[in-house]
Amino acid sequence: MKKLLLLLNSLNILVFSTGSIIACNKKPADTNQNNNNNNDTNQGGSTSSTHTKRDLNSIKIKELGDIKGSNKLPTLQDILSKLLDVNKEEFFTTSDVKFSSDPTLKEAKIEALATSTKVFGSTTITYNYVQLKPSFAQEEINLYIKVFEERSFSIRINNPVVNQKLEVIVPSEERDAKCLKIITPETSSNNSDGVFTIKYKLEKYIDSGQGEEEKYYFVAPILLKYDGLEKIVHVECSRINLYQDIVDTAIVDLGEIDMEGDHPTLEEVLKAWNGSENTSREDKPWQAYKLTTNDVKLDYWNEEEHVGPELMSTYNKDSAYSNFIQIKFEKKGANEKVDR
Repeated sequence: MKKLLLLLNSLNILVFSTGSIIACNKKPADTNQNNNNNNDTNQGGSTSSTHTKRDLNSIKIKELGDIKGSNKLPTLQDILSKLLDVNKEEFFTTSDVKFSSDPTLKEAKIEALATSTKVFGSTTITYNYVQLKPSFAQEEINLYIKVFEERSFSIRINNPVVNQKLEVIVPSEERDAKCLKIITPETSSNNSDGVFTIKYKLEKYIDSGQGEEEKYYFVAPILLKYDGLEKIVHVECSRINLYQDIVDTAIVDLGEIDMEGDHPTLEEVLKAWNGSENTSREDKPWQAYKLTTNDVKLDYWNEEEHVGPELMSTYNKDSAYSNFIQIKFEKKGANEKVDR
């Protein structure tokens, strides 16, 4: 009986050990199978992530109706803006797509760029493109400038055309073209807002004798040309007023004048007025205006007594100056004022 019990116990131990061995051997296989399942899941997830890009052809509404723009044909931005408006959803930006071919007034074929992370494929968008015609924003422009000045003004174009330049010229009237110079004869807008800045200068003054007012000013036109549009800007060109424009003081003190006689000549006065090239203009601002015998003549309030000297404009047709300015001076080496 004891032998029988020992034999049964031995069989139980053998069965248990074999089961344990089988179970232990099965775990690596199960683990490998689980890993394979996980790999399948990851591969499936990876495949899904590639499909987060949107097929351009899946855009729901591709018939956009009217698109309005300032260029002759729609731009990518024009089409994108309209797509967002009608679909109420953002699909891509202008950095994600390009035109497959040149757009027309009715349709555009677009395709995704290889670098896009948002879309793939291609599609055709239809619309009715309406070009907004450019126009000058300001109705009338009147400017003012004096001889030797350099100034600028800005002009705004409604519905500007991309890369369209503004041409600026002075029409061929002889006097105007000689005096008024355009520093920027052709100019481009700094951005897409259609604002142009024009610099111009009045280099000289010429009285054409066409009217009494030309003793003081004349009006010259500047012609603006933009994409078939034309606009005239009126510029009042003025002489420098000796009395108002040169100094704030009522009388210009020329100091000592080296003169041969008791009273200076015009040339001697002008030599003192103009100074030398090395003369500082900080305390003598009038020396920025170089006068000649063509511009002024020497006169006195009291001619007989030589009292109240002043420089009077000659109003010669090519002189840059008008009006008069009072002066005072001393004879070099004398103690008494000549202007008394």
